[in-house]
Amino acid sequence: MTDKRIADNGKTIDHIADDGKKVLTDKEIYPPLKNITLEQAYEDYAKATEEMEDTLLEEIRKLREKLEHLQGEREVLLEDIKSSSNQVIEQQAEIEKLNVELVGMKGACNSYKMHYDNAKAEIEELNIRLRKERHQFEDVAKMHNVIRAEAIKEFVNILKKDTFRVDTGELVIEFNDIDNLVKEMVGEQE
Repeated sequence: MTDKRIADNGKTIDHIADDGKKVLTDKEIYPPLKNITLEQAYEDYAKATEEMEDTLLEEIRKLREKLEHLQGEREVLLEDIKSSSNQVIEQQAEIEKLNVELVGMKGACNSYKMHYDNAKAEIEELNIRLRKERHQFEDVAKMHNVIRAEAIKEFVNILKKDTFRVDTGELVIEFNDIDNLVKEMVGEQE
């Protein structure tokens, strides 16, 4: 198999390897450049380099702006974090203070409950005593009424006996006698 190619100079080139495969030349691997001079190549390289430099400098400028913006945001975030941290510390101190107050209030509450329970028990005891004394008072009042009724009956009997003479039916009582009878009934001396 023969491969025929035309070189830049217009001649035909046959390239066949020993194993029958085609071998590429440098000109085939690196296609020929346009007809440019070395000076033109340097100018193109300088222009491309300058454009790349401008692009890179612009990118660097943008990245620096972003960095400055991010650093500003970082500073704001750090201030927010410090402020939040201070608030958390203050809140923790307040919580501790409230916990101490709560412990004190629990102690006071337990003390008040104990005093309340004691007062409640004492009130119940006093109510029991009051009911007993009320029953005793009622018994004494009943006895007083019975004694009073007996005394009135006795008074009337004495008054009847000393006031009238049975044989004549005359009223023979003096006011001093009534006073003395009353004093005698109440236990006073003449």
